[in-house]
Amino acid sequence: MHVLRSIGRACGNGLRTGVDGLIAVLDALTLRVGRASDRVEAGLARRTPQLRARRRHDGPQPLDLPFLHL
Repeated sequence: MHVLRSIGRACGNGLRTGVDGLIAVLDALTLRVGRASDRVEAGLARRTPQLRARRRHDGPQPLDLPFLHL
């Protein structure tokens, strides 16, 4: 019975270690994605006035795609 209990503890400890490792990896990934998102958001906020200034005042223009003229 002692052998079965020690096997159960070893499996439980291995599973717990695996879950803890998975949580740590997901936390690190979430942190990186959050930082990248913050950088993109800051870049867009910085460029928004420039993009608005370059917008045409005569409305949207149709796309001039060369393959449409065949």
